[in-house]
Amino acid sequence: FEGCIMDLQIGATNINLIQNEEALGVVIGCPVTIARTDSFSNDSSSGFIAMPPVQLGSLAQLTFKFK
Repeated sequence: FEGCIMDLQIGATNINLIQNEEALGVVIGCPVTIARTDSFSNDSSSGFIAMPPVQLGSLAQLTFKFK
């Protein structure tokens, strides 16, 4: 995985990947190659983001937060 994970929570437990000895290659901060902000135009017909497909296991759960 190449990206930025913040405030990881599994169930009711907060996970700090920096302190997890089994998490390999984890560094503090987000890579500069990752887009941290995306925006939509004022045109209501074009309010979407297209991303390439990703294969997930049957037990995967994702949360997206928008402001």
